[in-house]
Amino acid sequence: MAKGLSAEDPRVVVDESGLPAPARFHASGARARCRPVVRPVRGRHRVRPCATLIAVIIRVSEARVRPERFEAFREMIVSAVREFPARHPGLVDHEVLLAPPDSLLYVSRWRSEEDLAGYAGEHWRDQPVVLPGEEEYLVGPLQVRHFVRAPLT
Repeated sequence: MAKGLSAEDPRVVVDESGLPAPARFHASGARARCRPVVRPVRGRHRVRPCATLIAVIIRVSEARVRPERFEAFREMIVSAVREFPARHPGLVDHEVLLAPPDSLLYVSRWRSEEDLAGYAGEHWRDQPVVLPGEEEYLVGPLQVRHFVRAPLT
């Protein structure tokens, strides 16, 4: 943070996490050492967080939802996954992506295979995590896929 500025300063613009310099982790799980970039932008200071976030495994669970149950399913999933970061320390980031009226993706980024197995079980590669009562909203079974990042540079 620039000298004399704090996160409470109204001139500081924070990112979506609400923090001026969010914690970032390397694949090893060690906290990344970096300096956020602070630049003046139209009388305010914009904080650009470290670009060292490395998610080893990106897990995508796709649900094909009954269109008439889409909104109820969305509410159930968002409510269920909201507390996941506190319950699963290896979960680096997650989000819900919507494609109404019938498709919802839950995307999670995991620090290691061990962390992902702690969440999804030993068959994490091919078996989705199914929440209680989830089947009544779905047209078919959940599909799960995994990805790793490919650097662009």
